[in-house]
Amino acid sequence: MHYSVSKSRLAIWLFWASSSAAWAQTIQNILWNVPDGKLSDLSQTFTAGTTLPLSWNALVTTANIDTTENLVDLWATSYDTNLNPFSQPVTQNINLTSPGNYAWTIAIPDKTLAISAKYVLRFKPASSTYDINTGKLSSPGFIVLRGALSTFSTSSSSTSAVTTSSPLLSSSQSRSIAGPSTYLPSQTPTTNQSSTSGGLDSGAKVGVGIGVAVAVLGIFVIIYFFFTRRQGRDATPTEAIMPIGTQENYKVGYTTSPAELPGARHVAEHATELPT
Repeated sequence: MHYSVSKSRLAIWLFWASSSAAWAQTIQNILWNVPDGKLSDLSQTFTAGTTLPLSWNALVTTANIDTTENLVDLWATSYDTNLNPFSQPVTQNINLTSPGNYAWTIAIPDKTLAISAKYVLRFKPASSTYDINTGKLSSPGFIVLRGALSTFSTSSSSTSAVTTSSPLLSSSQSRSIAGPSTYLPSQTPTTNQSSTSGGLDSGAKVGVGIGVAVAVLGIFVIIYFFFTRRQGRDATPTEAIMPIGTQENYKVGYTTSPAELPGARHVAEHATELPT
């Protein structure tokens, strides 16, 4: 008898749990467009620093939260609050009886992402603090990866909520985000790529090497021309080469007595004085 009662209670509990899970899944399908409520938990992947265009449909319900009379706030929280008790306000004072949207820049701190990459969005009754025990309307869970330029330093205590009429980040978030980015959803994890460079790159090193070589070559050329011109000025001129056998005739002050032609002597010997 006791065994039958325990078995009945277990069956009732399993039915209640399955009904609750089915109801939560139905709420996700009806309510959420981005993240896509029709996809299973943790099947969507986003990157920290990107802007996610959140979108939801109108939902009139009194289950978990009475949306017919109360405004709600939207929070980003860890998927497993026992492992990673993180909560961050996204926007507040939302009327779920009308569809809405919000551009959410994912600004989850690096130290929080190092603990867990699983997160979820939850509509909660309007409040300045996150209360885990109050009703909620959750989105499907999703994965958040660290971005290449992710340097967020905000926390749930220092981040202030913003209204839908002025969808701006808090000043601490605006300072910490490296730059604007676009929403790039992916079903597979994104590989982080970071590259650091130290010193000169290869092109600069080649340029410096060529410059040094040209400078050294220029110095050697200048030295070569300098010594060549100096040796040319110091060299003595060589003596002119004179014809062979005529050296004596070119001496300074050399004189010779005139020679008598042989024909003239013969004429003189045979000449006779004419009679007067």
